[in-house]
Amino acid sequence: MGYEFKNINVFLFVSIAVIVALVLLFIMKNGKPINGHMKIFILAGQSNMKGTANGDLLPNDYKILNENIFLFQNDKWNNLAPQKTIRDFLRCRNSTFGPEISFGYEAGRAMPEHKIGLMKFAASATSMYSWIPEWDRKKANLEDDKKHGSLYKELLAAIHKATDDRDVEFLGVLWMQGESDSKDRVSANEYEKNLESFIKKLRQDLNAPQLPFMIGLVNNNAEYVEIIRQAQKNIAKILPFITIVPTDGLTRIEGGVHYDANGQIELGKRFLNAYLKM
Repeated sequence: MGYEFKNINVFLFVSIAVIVALVLLFIMKNGKPINGHMKIFILAGQSNMKGTANGDLLPNDYKILNENIFLFQNDKWNNLAPQKTIRDFLRCRNSTFGPEISFGYEAGRAMPEHKIGLMKFAASATSMYSWIPEWDRKKANLEDDKKHGSLYKELLAAIHKATDDRDVEFLGVLWMQGESDSKDRVSANEYEKNLESFIKKLRQDLNAPQLPFMIGLVNNNAEYVEIIRQAQKNIAKILPFITIVPTDGLTRIEGGVHYDANGQIELGKRFLNAYLKM
């Protein structure tokens, strides 16, 4: 009897897991239909933009569904929420988030009359050589980035997929990247030139010459981090409509360079404050 009861429990668990996985797959594949005008923010960069913070640690204010805030990730629009893939579910892993959660919710409070879309595209452990429009395999290989290919092309394709045939307005770009470049002298010295090229080309391709950029100031202990930080500050002086987002004091996951839940929540708020002050 006990053996049969255990088998029934296992069967029920597996059945429920399969049903949930199928529901997740349907949502992930189809996304959510959105009508009307939408204000778009582009979020791009490497791991601290992608986010590894534990979604279970979000405060309740950021768990209440807001029907006017959307996230485009993995080729689909859905209401803003921490991301949990089918693989995460099957492996019993927590959902994760970056600065998009607090940024999105606070932007919704600041602009309650608008639909707000966050178009997020980020790739961990990537240098500026992966993001520059003039992608070069040899240079990318300096940072072992050749496996990524041209992230600029992928970013632009994702933006078009998210916004083509929609009534949208680009409000700004959130950029959190540079940690990888801060580990190598050559890429650090070329960072300013490469970032400037990236910003100019993206503005040109989106036909948005005054598109605001909010640049998260790199903050790690790598050998050449000060070169990166100064390059980011220089860009804010060279090009118009750019502001620096301070990152000092943000808390991290123990022993690492990635921001924890509180750090990501604060980072998102700082990005929004920087945008509202521009």
